[in-house]
Amino acid sequence: MFDQSPTIAALAKALSAAQGEIEGAVKGKNNPAFRSKYADLSAVWDACREALSKNGLSVIQSPGPCADGRMEMTTVLAHASGEWMRGTLTIPLGKVDAQAYGSATTYARRYALAAFVGVAPEDDDGNAASASAPKASPRSEPTAGAAGRKTPAQAKRDGDHERLNAEIDRLTLDGLADWFANFDRYTADQPIQWLDPIRDRLELRRQELMGKPSPADAMDDGYRAAVGRAA
Repeated sequence: MFDQSPTIAALAKALSAAQGEIEGAVKGKNNPAFRSKYADLSAVWDACREALSKNGLSVIQSPGPCADGRMEMTTVLAHASGEWMRGTLTIPLGKVDAQAYGSATTYARRYALAAFVGVAPEDDDGNAASASAPKASPRSEPTAGAAGRKTPAQAKRDGDHERLNAEIDRLTLDGLADWFANFDRYTADQPIQWLDPIRDRLELRRQELMGKPSPADAMDDGYRAAVGRAA
């Protein structure tokens, strides 16, 4: 869902200027399950905070209530002129409890902020894909190569997003270990752009199954201490 103030001319001009200064988010966090790195919420903020503030732009993010196993994250991009744009991202929860809600809140904030202001990871999947095709796990052969990957539109048409999320949410620890070992095979035909979100979903499921505290609350507390609770 997207909404805006009656006029956004000043906001659009400021955002255009800010996007000319916004840098890529550094993938500085390790995901041990995949032996890979990802850009966390603080890295996305580091990439855009100065450019936004310099151009009179601010971001307000507010999580909404849970309903039908899903949560909403509303992001508002406001300008000093009083103009604003607002969008709401809805994401499914693996299970409805405080831990899952906290983790999902941080994931939603990260993706919504990056999409809203135009931040991309420095070594995003698109750039990596142009350099070389993804390699298959040595334990299994992929069912499709890079040439056989679906576009996001094709995957959406085929209902892959809902199917994959539902499958991951049902995984046991054994099933999760199989996914980690054979990630290339299970995602061989999926869009390159979807790989990081799928990894995040698997990591969230791992946290739920192992009963480990999510880093979401600590990350959010550190962020709020740095820039204030309103953000």
